Amino acid sequence: MPALMRIALWARSAPKLHVATTSVVVGLLAVVLVAAALPPGGGEGTGSNVTAGFGGGFSETGAEGDAMGEVEGEGVAFAPDGTPIGEGVDVAAGGAVGPAGSSSSSGRRASSTTGTAGGGSGTQQTGAKSGTAQEPLRASDRGISAKQIKVGFVTTPEAMGTALGWRTDRARVVKAYVDAANKQGGVAGRTVVYSEAEGDISNTSTQRAACLKLARDEKVFIAFDAGGTTGINHMCYAEQQLPHTFPTSSHLSEELFQQSGGYNLSSGASGTRILLNWLRVALEAGFVGPGKGKLGVLSEECDPSPAILDQHLKPALRRANVDFFESRVSCGTDESVQQAQGAARTMRNEGVDRVLLATGLGPAGAFIASAQSQVWKPMYLASDYKSQTENIAPGTYPPSQYDGAKAVTYSFKAGTEPGRAGITPGTEWCNKAMADAGLNPITDPAGSDAQVVSYCDGFLLWLAAMKKVPANPTRVDLIRAVETLSAFPSAIAHKASFRPGRYAAATSWAILEFRATHPCRCWVRVSEFAASND
Repeated sequence: MPALMRIALWARSAPKLHVATTSVVVGLLAVVLVAAALPPGGGEGTGSNVTAGFGGGFSETGAEGDAMGEVEGEGVAFAPDGTPIGEGVDVAAGGAVGPAGSSSSSGRRASSTTGTAGGGSGTQQTGAKSGTAQEPLRASDRGISAKQIKVGFVTTPEAMGTALGWRTDRARVVKAYVDAANKQGGVAGRTVVYSEAEGDISNTSTQRAACLKLARDEKVFIAFDAGGTTGINHMCYAEQQLPHTFPTSSHLSEELFQQSGGYNLSSGASGTRILLNWLRVALEAGFVGPGKGKLGVLSEECDPSPAILDQHLKPALRRANVDFFESRVSCGTDESVQQAQGAARTMRNEGVDRVLLATGLGPAGAFIASAQSQVWKPMYLASDYKSQTENIAPGTYPPSQYDGAKAVTYSFKAGTEPGRAGITPGTEWCNKAMADAGLNPITDPAGSDAQVVSYCDGFLLWLAAMKKVPANPTRVDLIRAVETLSAFPSAIAHKASFRPGRYAAATSWAILEFRATHPCRCWVRVSEFAASND
């Protein structure tokens, strides 16, 4: 049974089709490892009571205390250059905080911190004229006790992994990452513990249930996702004020990322920026433009796609004088596939000679197959939107019909052959953690290793940010720290630059071409990456 059919059968319902299943991507921060007992702060930081939330989310008051259980053995972590993690960082110290971008008057900002190697003690200078004071590790926020930090992983059903050809040792890989962090001293002087919750892309209710379980029941500090959440279900994490890393950034618009206030974090780019940068590069490369034929846009009703297309991409096409015709299919597997077949006939009749695939894999595959049956081969255009640049997509489409397709990507791993992908410093850290656990290394980040690379990327983003938080951090301290990572070496993005208000960080783009005759039948990168100015 062809891959497309397996996926369509498995992802039987609505937005699941968002098969951004290509949860791929992401893992990489060169070097960063674990936060050490960050020198104590000025002693005035109160416990962290996270209240005001996004939208209609519930709020928590009061720190968790040591209720989740204590484990001995925490220590001090060191950066690759041997310096204690957290040294010389200017960050917010303690205090009650609200959504990212705000802090209560009880919060204080440290002017400097001084870490000490060894037993986890140190001095954090707050800038108060009274001098410095030592602050013992304590429960400071949900998921943080004096001795532990509890994190969560959003898992996916085994059937999904099998359909996509993912490796089967995901659970052991996750444990290997956590064990590696603990072997190097833990994070912020605490032992890392973790729990899991399953999200099924074919059942949106399970995706929200996974979010609520990790936030309310497991009370984790951060959640690492690798494709178990699609579409606007990502917004549950913002509602619950649970920091959440994930690879499927195209499923949220730039506005939704900003509204999340930093609780949704990705090394990729928002769906809005993906499509606008696709247009910019496509115009420069001559794929579209005045006199370049008629562009067909295959889109879908799954939120937030309509807003991204109607408010951003289509106005930009008009400004660029691009002649285009849009066909929009519904947000449901069976119906959208049938509509996509009809869209191919309609576009052909409209004189379309190039088509942008701005849907999930199911409708896109049905469109291409229908075009082939009509002996009509337009120029196919794609982007990271809806995961069209992942190697799974070419495997589901008629190869001869899709041969020569052009795509624009921010992904460092897109366009690389299985087994030959460039291994980044961050991936090396994850490979070592896996080797220490007796597991095979990452060799196919855009294919079989996609899920574990995504976990790796999110985990390393967290470790990088945790180098910059106080000894007793809050979730907002974490988000503030992420905002300072202007050069995060991501495994998914060629260049990732976070800043306040920019929580999907990819900022450079390259052109891919699909080669049906290539040994791997996959995308091949045919240009260098160039930075965007957005």
